[in-house]
Amino acid sequence: MPRLRAALFVIVLAVGGWPASVAAGSASPDSSASAAVRVSPVQRRIERTSLVSSSGHARSIPGSAYFLPPDFLNQLSQSFPNIDRVVADAPGVYAFGADGYGLRPNLGMRGVDPHRSAGITVLEDGILSAPAPYAAPALLAFPTLGRAESVEILGGPGAIVSGPRTSGGTLNMATPGLPDDLIGTAQLSIGSDNARTLRAGYGDSWNNASWYFGTHQTRTDGFKLLDGGGDTGFDDEDYLIKLGLHSALDADLYQEVLLKFGYDRNSADNSELGLTEDDFDHFAYRRYAASQKDRSEYDGTQFLIQHFAALNDAVDITTSIYRNSLDLTWDQFDRVGTMTPADVLAAPDTYADEYAVIAGDSASADGALRVKSNHREYFANGIQSTLGAAFDGTGGRHQLEAGVRFHHDQEDRLHRNDTYGMAGGGVMVLTTRGADGGDGGTDNQVNDAKSLAVFARDRFAAGGWSVTPGVRVERIETRQTTYTAAGDAARSTTPDASTHTTTVFTPGVGGLVQATPEIAILAGIHTGFAPPAPGIDADAERTLHYEAGVRTRYDHFSAGVIGFWSDHQDLISITGTTTGNGGSARVYGAELSAGYGVRDPEYRIEIAGAYTFTRAEFTSGFESADSLWGTVTAGDGMPYVPEHVATASVLLGTKRSLATVSASYMSRTRTAPGSGDFPGYAGTGARVLVDIVTEYALLRGVRVFASVYNVGDEVYVASRFFAGAAPGAPRTFTAGLKFEL
Repeated sequence: MPRLRAALFVIVLAVGGWPASVAAGSASPDSSASAAVRVSPVQRRIERTSLVSSSGHARSIPGSAYFLPPDFLNQLSQSFPNIDRVVADAPGVYAFGADGYGLRPNLGMRGVDPHRSAGITVLEDGILSAPAPYAAPALLAFPTLGRAESVEILGGPGAIVSGPRTSGGTLNMATPGLPDDLIGTAQLSIGSDNARTLRAGYGDSWNNASWYFGTHQTRTDGFKLLDGGGDTGFDDEDYLIKLGLHSALDADLYQEVLLKFGYDRNSADNSELGLTEDDFDHFAYRRYAASQKDRSEYDGTQFLIQHFAALNDAVDITTSIYRNSLDLTWDQFDRVGTMTPADVLAAPDTYADEYAVIAGDSASADGALRVKSNHREYFANGIQSTLGAAFDGTGGRHQLEAGVRFHHDQEDRLHRNDTYGMAGGGVMVLTTRGADGGDGGTDNQVNDAKSLAVFARDRFAAGGWSVTPGVRVERIETRQTTYTAAGDAARSTTPDASTHTTTVFTPGVGGLVQATPEIAILAGIHTGFAPPAPGIDADAERTLHYEAGVRTRYDHFSAGVIGFWSDHQDLISITGTTTGNGGSARVYGAELSAGYGVRDPEYRIEIAGAYTFTRAEFTSGFESADSLWGTVTAGDGMPYVPEHVATASVLLGTKRSLATVSASYMSRTRTAPGSGDFPGYAGTGARVLVDIVTEYALLRGVRVFASVYNVGDEVYVASRFFAGAAPGAPRTFTAGLKFEL
C-alpha cells in the first residue's frame, strides 16, 4: 500500500496524555527527557490518548497516578468483571455498589459525591464517555469493563488535561489497540445464578492496515430473590470494532488514521430498592414485590475517527472527532400513596400500611403504586486535538502539550408515570398507563451544554529533577428547556427556559526530584472545578489540591506514599441546591502502595498492597435540596467518604498454573452528614472481601480457570442511595476456559 500523504487535519487540539517523553518503566525525569527524540511515533500516539500509559509512566508523574495493567484486568474479568472490584486496588478511589454488578457504579475520589460517578471525569481511550458529561453528568450507563484492556487513574494532575469535573480525579479505560500480527482470544465461563459470559477478540494486520473485533457478552439471573419470583439479573452485549491505516515507520511524515465503532445493549431486571433494617438482617438478598416492574434497557453507540501525525522526531498532533449516543428507558417504583419508598423503609412501623403494600403482604387500592418510566435520549459530540512538542531549553529539555476541545452534549427527558394496584399474592396490576411527558417539569425537559476548553502544560527536565506547570481554561454554556404542562409529549406549549455561562481558569504545577536512583520526591498544587448543571444559576465548584510524596523502587520492590489536602469551595450537589452553591469542605489524607514481584521462566511471585486514609468534613453549614446532604452543619463529616480502604494480594505462578488470593477492606462509612459516631441505619457496614482466582494450562493456548468472589460470603450494606439498605454481592463461583491463538 502506498505511503499515506493525506493533508494534515486542521489543528483543533484536544485532551491528551502525559508527555510522550516518559519511557515505560522509567522513573528518572532526566533519562526520560534526554530520550524524547528516540520515542517511536506509535508510542507517542499511545501516550497522547492516555492518562497513564504504563506503570513506569505512573512513577514519573508528580502526583497521584495509577495504572492497572492488562494482566490484572484479565484475571479479574474471569472472576467478577465489576468496576467496583477493579478500582479497589487503586489507592484513592472508593466505590459504593447499588446493584451488586457495577452496572451503575458510584465511584468517588478525594471527597467528591460518588453517586452515579458524577463527581469524577470518566474517559474511554481519552474520550469523554458519560452519556452527557456536561448536561447530565450521572453515569446511568457506565463503559463496559469487559472491553477494557487497562485502567488509568489520575488525581491532581488530571485537572489540567481533563474535564469537566476535576474536583476529585479522572479515570480512563483503555481498550485493546490495533495488532501488528494475528491475534485471537476467547473466554467462556459459567457461574453462580446461571451466569454465562463470552469474551472474545480477533484482529490482524496487512501491509499498512490493521483491524480488531471484540465482544463481551454476559448474562445472569441475579442473586436477589424477588417476592413472587422472577429474574433479578441482567443481559449485556457489547461489541467493539477498530480499523486502522498507517504509513511506514520511516516515512517523512508518519501518520495513523483510526476508526472506532462501539455498540452496547443492556437489559436489566435488577432494582436499586433496598430493605428495612429488620428485613436486611433477616435476609439481605430479598427484593420487595413493589419492585417487580423495575427494569432498564439501553442501546448505546460510539463513533470515533482519530488522526495522528508525527511531523518529525519532536512534534506530533493527534485529532479526534467523536459522537456517543444512548437511548435509555428505566422503569422504577417511586411512590406508594403519597409516600416515597425511602420514607417508608426508614420508618416501617410508622408507615405500616404502606410498608405492607411494598412487601406485597397487603392488597392496595387501584393506582396506589406509581412506577416512573424514565425515558431519556443522550448524545455527546466533540472534536479535540493535542499538539506535542519537544525542544531543548536553557539547561534542560521541554516537553510541551497544548490542546483544545469543543464539545456539545444533551439529555432529552420524556418520562411517564404509570400506576398499579397491589393484588393478592403480591402481584402488581396496571391501573393506568401514564401519558408521555408525565407531570411536566423534570418529566419533560431538555438539558443542553456546549463547552470550549483549552489547556497547555510544559514538562521541563534538567539533571535529576523536573517541573510541570500547566493551565486549563474552559467556557461552558448550558440551557435548560422545561415543558411544565402535564402530558405534553408533542411539546406544543411554551416552555420555560434558562441559560447559564461558566468560565473557569485552573492552573497547576507539579515537580519531581530524583533524590537517588531509587528514590523520587514529588509535590504539586492543582486547581480543580465542577460546573453547575443546566438550570442551576450558580458558580462553579472550585477545589485546590495539594499533594506531596515519595516513591521508591529497588530491584523487585516498589513503594510510594502520597499525602493530599483538598479545599472545596462553592460545593454543588448533583441535584442542585436551594441557594445555588452549598458551602465548603476540607478533605485530607494519604495514599500508600507497595509491591514485590519476581518473574522467572520457572515461577512467578507478586505481592501487592494499598491503603488510603481519608478525612472529609464540611467547613461551613448550608441547606441542600440534595437528599444526600440535606441540612449540613460546619464540622459534619461528608457522606460516602470511607476513612479507611485497604487491599492486599498474593499471586503465585508456575509455567502452567497461576493462583491469586486478594482481600479488600472498607471501614464503616456514614451515608448522611453528621459528627461523631453514627448508628448502623445511617451508614454502610465495614467489610472484608476475599477473592481467589486460579488458572491451569491444559494445552498450548488452552487454559482452564476457576474463581470465587467473596469467599467468606460476607453480608454487608453496600449503600443507601435510593431507599433502604442495598446489599453487596454474595459469594460467587465462576469457572471456564480460555483460548489463545
